[in-house]
Amino acid sequence: MNQHDLNFATKRVANNDGKIAPQKIVPPHEQSGAILNLKLSDLRNSIQRNRRWIFWWSLAAAFSAIFYLSLAADIYVATASLTLEPRRQVGSASDASANQPVMLDSAQADSQLQVIRSEILLRAVFNKLKPEDVQLLSLNHGILSTASRKIFGLFRGSTPAHTSPDQEKSSEVKREIAFQRFMQRVNARRIGLSYVIEISSYAETPELAARLSNAVVMQYIYEQIAAKAAAAQGGSEYLQVRIERLKSELNAAERAVIDGTVPTMFFPDADARVIGSAVAPLGRSYPQPILVIIYAAILGPIGAIIASTIWHQLSEAIKGADDLERISRVECIATVQASDPTGRSKLRGRPHRDAIGDIDTYLRFISRHRRSTAIGFVSYNKPRIGSRLLRDVAQHISNGGGHVIVVDACSFVTRGQAAQTSSSDSSMYPLAKTSMESESPAEQYVRIYCYSPGKSYDLCEPLDNVLTNLRNTEHAGPLVLIDLPDLRTSKAARTLFDYIDGAILVAETGRLLPDQYQFCLNLIRSSNADIISTILVDVEG
Repeated sequence: MNQHDLNFATKRVANNDGKIAPQKIVPPHEQSGAILNLKLSDLRNSIQRNRRWIFWWSLAAAFSAIFYLSLAADIYVATASLTLEPRRQVGSASDASANQPVMLDSAQADSQLQVIRSEILLRAVFNKLKPEDVQLLSLNHGILSTASRKIFGLFRGSTPAHTSPDQEKSSEVKREIAFQRFMQRVNARRIGLSYVIEISSYAETPELAARLSNAVVMQYIYEQIAAKAAAAQGGSEYLQVRIERLKSELNAAERAVIDGTVPTMFFPDADARVIGSAVAPLGRSYPQPILVIIYAAILGPIGAIIASTIWHQLSEAIKGADDLERISRVECIATVQASDPTGRSKLRGRPHRDAIGDIDTYLRFISRHRRSTAIGFVSYNKPRIGSRLLRDVAQHISNGGGHVIVVDACSFVTRGQAAQTSSSDSSMYPLAKTSMESESPAEQYVRIYCYSPGKSYDLCEPLDNVLTNLRNTEHAGPLVLIDLPDLRTSKAARTLFDYIDGAILVAETGRLLPDQYQFCLNLIRSSNADIISTILVDVEG
């Protein structure tokens, strides 16, 4: 198997000038494809990385659902039903054909359905409604209008009155608007292929919903009886007793339309029979709180996951160790998890200990044949976990019996702070042996963290003395880890590359772009240094 067939092949060699060679990675081929190359692993990583954002998005969706339920108007639906039973008009009481049923086909049933939905029948019902019902139908029950009425009602105790001359509409226009909304509230449908018609209506109160449905049903009965009554009055063959019976049925149907009820009397001359009157519903039909909360609980996280996954795929930023290795051609030695801006909640536990152990093993490997090694940790924009990672690595090395010094070159302290912080015991720090009193007040001091088996402390030393001793030391010293300033905003990191044996780039997922990494690579190489490996900080949420 040749080297081209290897998935990842590493080479660890030393440069002629004593620098540590980059840990090169030779991928078998360039990976290219569609922009959205979604995999289950990408989805899992996206959920884990953005779980905090997904949680807050889901919580916002739940609160939005609760807010909607508190503002939405309550809708009640009432349903009445009737069956079509056409009866033959007879010329006299002794006509035997009166008992013979009239055949009704499907087309005629559909025609009667359109009659119920017609404007003439619904307008007749609307004209017989009570004034308070018409006033309630004229209101706009949208969520914004309902919210404004509820908010004004808290201060005024009633619906706000709009008395502006420019906004006041005439009573005729308002009544027509109420009628149009009434027509939208009424629905009639045929049950399958049967001759049963179901009439439903919705309103903001259960009583009004029941009255509207019953009124439409009884108006249809009234129209059927009125047609036969008109024919009876114009035909000399009808008896006076039949005319009186039709009038009584008409009066009962008209009263039922006005009251919004279905009487218990039988209407033998109607071509339809009421088989179910509308009753006031016990609970509101819309909105349904359980369904709204379930939809919010399901669609909220799903929407957040889909949005975060698509955003994660469309982003050009480095998403994982594979992306970092493919772009840099340099080995990523560890992936450190961090879940908040300070990194405290995920810098503990087994995953973090494993990552620190991998970094420790790598540092011991590259420094095993060297008398002293100085490694600089650099980034394009400073990772939010800062130098905490270096101190954890140093503590891990000291727990294993090693000596290590961490130089925090990212921030400088004053001479007075250095005098208060420095320890009198510098036996384990042989790189800089200077007197604090002999230094110039303008000298830049850096904080140094020293770690040895069973002992650790921090002190401050002049930066120039530390770097000079790093360059001139010939004896075997401890491993030195230098936390360099970020390359994006600081020029000090460029002058420090001459004092280190190699640089490790610390990249953060979602922040480092390929062109930014190329900028880091060119800048470090122009300073006679190399990126020997990388560390990925995987930030969640």
